[in-house]
Amino acid sequence: HGSTYNAIVSVLVHFESYRNIDLMHQGLYYLSATLISEDKTDMGLPIDVYHNPYQYKSKKEKFNYHNVFPARANEVTFCTRTFTIRYCEEEVELCDLCEFRIEIPAGKNLESKNCVLEVQLHFADLNHIGGADELPTRIKEVQTFKSVATHRFIIRGVVNGVTQYIRVQSGGHYFGMANATIHSAPMYLSLIHISEPTRPLYISYAVFCLKKKKKKK
Repeated sequence: HGSTYNAIVSVLVHFESYRNIDLMHQGLYYLSATLISEDKTDMGLPIDVYHNPYQYKSKKEKFNYHNVFPARANEVTFCTRTFTIRYCEEEVELCDLCEFRIEIPAGKNLESKNCVLEVQLHFADLNHIGGADELPTRIKEVQTFKSVATHRFIIRGVVNGVTQYIRVQSGGHYFGMANATIHSAPMYLSLIHISEPTRPLYISYAVFCLKKKKKKK
């Protein structure tokens, strides 16, 4: 039996924009992000996703090519909006944000604990539907996306509260660049009581309530 403290840290990932450098593959794109401790023992969980669904809808176009599918998150992964790249040097302003929460075991080196942000670029080809111009009427025929680039960034001293700018640059046939900002802030320390030290997956929590004793008349 024993007790330990975990530091709860809030990490905000803000994807600002994506710019295509060389149009080798016209199609649909999105970026995904996962957060994990540097020792790979703790995974960040997406809590909230923030986005502007009305951003970049041209008055001349009824279909929003820069917001085909909105930003979303599952149990461990945050995905930006899905956007279309049709032209060379095309820039998409994303403004998609996600708040992660990660528990980091408190110890002697708590302030030096690092996290790793993994960012992937995903792509779906549109040739089978006749190109991007056919997307508004054939969007349901879009096939499975594939990951075409992976990047990892170290967030140093995440418990201290940091702001870090990163540039996600992909090369080869998917030459493009995404700008993102990371903000972290410590929230609180959580005391947990481990009932079975040899089996750390089973954790019991104890809550105590003090009741004021009534005085006798």
